[in-house]
Amino acid sequence: MLFAVVSLLLGAAAGCLYLLSADLLILALAVLAFAMSLGAWRAQRAWLPALLLSAGAPLPALVARLLGPSSQPDPIASVVVAGLASSFLGAYAGAAGRRMVANVFGHH
Repeated sequence: MLFAVVSLLLGAAAGCLYLLSADLLILALAVLAFAMSLGAWRAQRAWLPALLLSAGAPLPALVARLLGPSSQPDPIASVVVAGLASSFLGAYAGAAGRRMVANVFGHH
């Protein structure tokens, strides 16, 4: 349960970074870094943080849309695509990194 909440909150934090900067690269890098950390934390289920991060990333944009009109273009579709791509890449890279470290140092 804690893992799911942390994943969603980190996804929402990445979405907030995107709203503040209006740059998809910032979102993708933040999601990638968060997903690598979470993928290393739970290497057996690397797909779970990827899904939860990508679900949390568009939440700030949805809240901003509900609160009123904005001058920025509608970012939700691009946030979802960038979030999904970078979260799966990062989660599986983190899981692979954890497995490599475990193999090198003999911790299983």
